[in-house]
Amino acid sequence: MRSLVSVIIPTYNRSFSILYRAVHSVLNQSYKNLELIIVDDNDVNSKYRKEIEARIKNLVDNRVKYIQHTSNSGACEARNTGIRNAKGEFIAFLDDDDEWLSNKLELQLQKFTNKEVGLVYCDSYTIKTKNDSIINKSIRSFRISGMVYKQLLEKNFVGSTSFVLIRKEALNECGFFNTEMESAQDYELWLRLSKKYKIDYVDIPLVNYYAHEGERISTNVNKKIQGLEQIIKLNYLYLQEHPKILSKRKSVIVPYYYLRDGYKKAFLKSWDSFKLNPFNTHLLKVLVKITIKEIFK
Repeated sequence: MRSLVSVIIPTYNRSFSILYRAVHSVLNQSYKNLELIIVDDNDVNSKYRKEIEARIKNLVDNRVKYIQHTSNSGACEARNTGIRNAKGEFIAFLDDDDEWLSNKLELQLQKFTNKEVGLVYCDSYTIKTKNDSIINKSIRSFRISGMVYKQLLEKNFVGSTSFVLIRKEALNECGFFNTEMESAQDYELWLRLSKKYKIDYVDIPLVNYYAHEGERISTNVNKKIQGLEQIIKLNYLYLQEHPKILSKRKSVIVPYYYLRDGYKKAFLKSWDSFKLNPFNTHLLKVLVKITIKEIFK
């Protein structure tokens, strides 16, 4: 019998018309043995809760399960709720404003013939929109596979939750999303998985990833800083033995300190990175970029 895949869509403050685009892309997969778990993270009296609750009843597909939180708990807690209620051997996630191409699950499942593989990611189209119009479309193309913890610490090449398919037993062993973090929860989970399992990929775009004008969690500076600092803290035993990677991780945070606290604080933070690796080219690029911004303010 073909393996059951549990697909989890958390939704919050999203109109049903946008959510339905994501839902339809799941139900329209070429791989049919799936369950779709929609976790409604809106408050009970939210207009979005009322709309989704009313419209979800019109989805004539017994593969759809609808779960409601009593109050907003955050996207990662909603994903964890989905995992706890999932019956599938494999788990996939889809953000409520993204969509899959129809052969995503089918192609990713083919990569799990090796029992040592715990996660398979894919390429994506990044679609930047402004006033509901597509203004840019690019392909994410950095790929690497195997036991990749070291490389993944240097760069999150796996990407968004919408890109992955994961063995449920790997999640049970390594843990679910860390809800104490305010950002980068997906990256932190990929790192945990990569310590114990091989990572593989499908080298074609299988997701339309929408980057909207305005704030997403990933663009909130305070949350971004907290999440990236936690990545360092949670992986510090390894990082202290690999100063070049630690330098890279510290340099990644510098632009966010610049946005929040200004040039002086960013420069002080950059010094922490420089001391670990004076030849950190990423840090040099960051400093050049923020210095130019400071000059032309």
